[in-house]
Amino acid sequence: MNPRGLFLACVSCISMSLANADEERRVAVIDLSGSALLATEASRSVLDYVVQCALPDGTTAEAKYLDQEFQFRGAMGIAPDWRARALTNEEQAAVSACLLARTNAFGVPVQISLRSGEGPLAQLSSFATSEAERRTFPVFEGAFFGNVFLRTPHAYTCRGDTSGSTERVLRRFKRICTLPTEQRTPEGRPVSACGFIVLGRCDDPDVKRIKADFANAVAEVYLPIE
Repeated sequence: MNPRGLFLACVSCISMSLANADEERRVAVIDLSGSALLATEASRSVLDYVVQCALPDGTTAEAKYLDQEFQFRGAMGIAPDWRARALTNEEQAAVSACLLARTNAFGVPVQISLRSGEGPLAQLSSFATSEAERRTFPVFEGAFFGNVFLRTPHAYTCRGDTSGSTERVLRRFKRICTLPTEQRTPEGRPVSACGFIVLGRCDDPDVKRIKADFANAVAEVYLPIE
C-alpha cells in the first residue's frame, strides 16, 4: 500500500461505527453512500487495509457507493468491536500501527513478519510468531506507531538495525518507510519517502516516550535476509 498524501488524508474519514453489523452473518454494512473514500481505486485500497487490520478473519464489510457495491474482508482482528461502535483512541492507535507497518512506498507486495513486543498488539494471536518464522525473518526493519485517524494524522517510525547491510536489505525489498530523506518537519525531524516521521533508533529514549502517547500500540516489521 502506498500512502502518499491519500493515505494520511482520508483514513480519518472512516473512524465511524459499523453499527449495522449483522453478527450472525459476520457482515458489517458500511454506509458510505456518496463518500469520496470509495470513489477511486486508491482510496478503496486504503479502506481495504483498514478493514484487514481492524476486523477478524471471516468477517466481511460491505460498502455501497452510488450504484457500486464493494466487499472488504477482515484478517488481523485488532478492533473487532468496530462492528458495533466507533474506534476508541487506543484502537485507532493499534489499527494505525498495523496500517503503517504494512505500507510500501512503491505499492508492491512484500512478505514481512509482523510482530509486537509490547502494548495491546503483543496480546493478539495475529502478531504471534513461530520459531521458524523468526529464523526466516531475522532482519529488524523497524517499528511503526501513531494515529492516522486524527484530523491531523500522526505517523511515526523508528529504525531497527541501522547497519549498512540492513539498509541494503530494505532497499532490495523496497521497504524504505523507515529510511530518512532530506525532507524535514518544522521541528527538524527527518521524514521518510512514505511521509512518516523518522525518530531514529527504536531503542532511543525519545522513541519510547512518543510510543507511550499512542498507548504503546507498536507494530514491528522483520524481513528475510534474501
